[in-house]
Parts: sequence; structure tokens; C-alpha cells
Amino acid sequence: MKRNLIIGILFVLVLVFAWIAFSPSAPKTSSVVKSHLASTLSASGNITCTYPQVLHASYQSGEITHELPKPETNPIIMTFSDIDSDVAKVKFIDATKTISELPLVKVIDTAEKLMFLEGNG
Repeated sequence: MKRNLIIGILFVLVLVFAWIAFSPSAPKTSSVVKSHLASTLSASGNITCTYPQVLHASYQSGEITHELPKPETNPIIMTFSDIDSDVAKVKFIDATKTISELPLVKVIDTAEKLMFLEGNG
């Protein structure tokens, strides 16, 4: 008697789970509308970037060497400020948590690309 009752309950549970798993459900769709205005990157004034891994490259005596170290546990954080001017600044915190600041000269400023060279012009 108990065995038949347990088999009956298991059978009902299997039917319920099968119905839930295979029942057609209405697809749920949603949409989001956001406006976007294209502008140059330098219009923001400041940009902060995080780099977990940095490639070291150098050129000396006609030879290019590079080294790709393991990713840092403390990523390098760089904040570019005054990027709307011709001479900007970059503050960066390296993996040792040392804060440094360097001047940058703007080379390219378009909607797609912002390029600086280290130096003060």
C-alpha cells in the first residue's frame, strides 16, 4: 500500500515538473531607448582607465624588445586630466600604489581617437 502511494506521488511530481519544463511560455521582450550625442573624447575633461596588465616595449640600437609580465593583483590606474587643453596631465597609481604625475602633449583629438605623448611640449 505504501509502495503504491509513493509511486503515485512520484508519478504526479514527474508530470508536474514535465509540464513546467515543456509548457510554452510567452517570450518576454523589452527595449530600451537611449539618446546618444557624438562628441570628441576631450569634451569630458577627465578620463580614468584601469590596466590589469601592461606590455613593456623599448627600441634601442635598431632592436625592438618587449616583455609581457603577469597580470597585476593591483591594477594600474591612470587618470587623464585637462584633456581639453593642448598640454594635459596623467596621474597614475602603479602596482606598488605609488602615485606619479606626468605632463602630456596632445597629438590627435578626434571623435574616435585621443592620443598623447609624454612630455610638456
